[in-house]
Amino acid sequence: AERLQAALSMQMRLLGDEHLEVSDTLSEFGWALHKCGDDKTAEAYLRESLAIRTKILTERHSDVAIAKLQLAVVLGNSRNAGSEREPGELFETGVQQLRESDVPELRWACAEYGEFLLRRRGKPAQAAEKFAEAVRLLEQQRTRVGGTELDRARFFSELTKPNPFSGMVRAQLQLGDGEATASLKSQRVSEAFRHLELGRSRSLSELLSRASRSGAESGLENSECTADTELRAKLESLRRKELDARRSMRNAQRELQRLAA
Repeated sequence: AERLQAALSMQMRLLGDEHLEVSDTLSEFGWALHKCGDDKTAEAYLRESLAIRTKILTERHSDVAIAKLQLAVVLGNSRNAGSEREPGELFETGVQQLRESDVPELRWACAEYGEFLLRRRGKPAQAAEKFAEAVRLLEQQRTRVGGTELDRARFFSELTKPNPFSGMVRAQLQLGDGEATASLKSQRVSEAFRHLELGRSRSLSELLSRASRSGAESGLENSECTADTELRAKLESLRRKELDARRSMRNAQRELQRLAA
C-alpha cells in the first residue's frame, strides 16, 4: 500500500492533481482495495477519481458513469454505509448513462445493480429486471466474439463476475416465496431452474477453456461450487414440495369424486 501511495504521489507531482491519468490510477487503486475488502479506503480513492473525471469530462461521459458505478458498488457493499440513498442514485444514473453510451461495461453495471437491489434493498422484482438485462447483454457480447467455442468461453469467463445467472436464480426464489398460489410459485421455480442450467452450461464451457489453456483439468472455485450446490439443493427441495402438493391435490380430488358418487 505504501508503494502504491508513493507511485500515486509521484504521478500527481508530474501531471498535477487534476489529470485523467491520475483519475485512472485512483480508480484502479480504489477498485483493488475493494477487492481486498478495504472498502473504507477504497471509497476515498474512488470519490477522488469521480471528482476529477466530473470536472474534466462531460457529465454524461461513460468514464464518469463507470466512476459512479464503482463508488456505488463500494458504498452498497459496506456494512457501515449510513444511507442507501447515495448508492441507489449512483447506480441509477450510472446505468442510464452507460445505456446511452452503449459500452460493454453496461453488462457489469446491470449485474452489480441487481445485486444491490436484491441484497440491500430487498427488491427481487427490480433486481430480476437488471439481471435479465445483464444476461441478455452477456449473450449478445459472447456471440459477437469470433473464433471457436473455446474462444468465446474465454471471453465469457471474464464477464461473469458478478454472475447474473446466480443473481437471477436468487431473485426468482425470493419472488416465489411471495407468490400466493402454487401455480405461480411453480413458475418462479421453473424460471430459477432455467437460469441455473443456463449458467451451468456456460460454466462448463469456461472449464473446458481453462483446461485448454493449462493442459490440465480445472475446476470451479470452491466458493462457486458451494454456492451452486446450495442453490441446486434449494431448488430441488422446492420441486419436491411442488410435486407433493400436486399429489395431495389429486388424491383430494379423487376422494371428492368418490364421495360424490
